[in-house]
Amino acid sequence: MALKKDYKFEEELIDAANYHFALGHPARVLIIQLLLQRFQLSFSVLAQVIPLSKPTVSQHISILRRFHFIVPVELPDGNSGYKLNLDALKSVQSLCNELGLKAA
Repeated sequence: MALKKDYKFEEELIDAANYHFALGHPARVLIIQLLLQRFQLSFSVLAQVIPLSKPTVSQHISILRRFHFIVPVELPDGNSGYKLNLDALKSVQSLCNELGLKAA
């Protein structure tokens, strides 16, 4: 198994690569767009809207959670759901600006 060599790079570049990985699939971008529109949503709503199987939607949610783009919340009806971590999105935008990259 190959060893990770990212320690050879500046933390800023590692963060940028992680952010791009986290946003590197249309399903994950769609999840963020939906949460921007609706503030918070349940898994069942996300699974209905995203044209993928529930386990695949769950994997995409896990990736967004791992990189702190979304956080779990309790919805008003008592069910669990997700909302955006606006601080993480601001960090992405700031980092992209610093690196001269265009953030959507």
